[in-house]
Amino acid sequence: MHYCCFVFTKEFPTDKVLQEVLEPYNWEHFYSDEENRVYPMFTWDWFVVGGRYSGKLKLEIRKHDEKYRWEFYERNPRNNRLFRSKLIDVINGYAKASADGRRFDEENVWNELGFSDGYIRVDACPLADISNINELSCCCFVDKNGNAYSKERWNGNGFEEHKDFEEALRKTISESADCYLCVVDLHD
Repeated sequence: MHYCCFVFTKEFPTDKVLQEVLEPYNWEHFYSDEENRVYPMFTWDWFVVGGRYSGKLKLEIRKHDEKYRWEFYERNPRNNRLFRSKLIDVINGYAKASADGRRFDEENVWNELGFSDGYIRVDACPLADISNINELSCCCFVDKNGNAYSKERWNGNGFEEHKDFEEALRKTISESADCYLCVVDLHD
């Protein structure tokens, strides 16, 4: 099964950072110790940034923002530096692999990602720059301190519902304004 997981990090959510945050929930750890088995909030056997939940975050466009410099073509791409976009990664990969070695500029797909509507759809960015934060939902999340939460979890006999999950998510969002939010597709 696939699950939408939000990962809150204090630093930019590179693959290495995400691997470290999610490692305690890797199913290999859980199944390797049958004697002392504690059922975690969730487990995974692989994950990918965005995946089938790609583009959930609307990164707000502020025309004269010095951090993003939206009005300029950048020599140093913003993707994987200021935000993460699976779509831009995929298109860039195809461009690099093409026979003529075309150069890809991320700005060429911004309109398709919503730029003319005041945002671009991404998979990770600073939480403070997300315009649709109050509309977002997920099945589980890991807060900036590495604590995991899940709508429901397996307790060995059945699923337990976390009745205060939405409240915990909203509280985490309100306490994480200085963090990044990354949407991860977990598989178990």
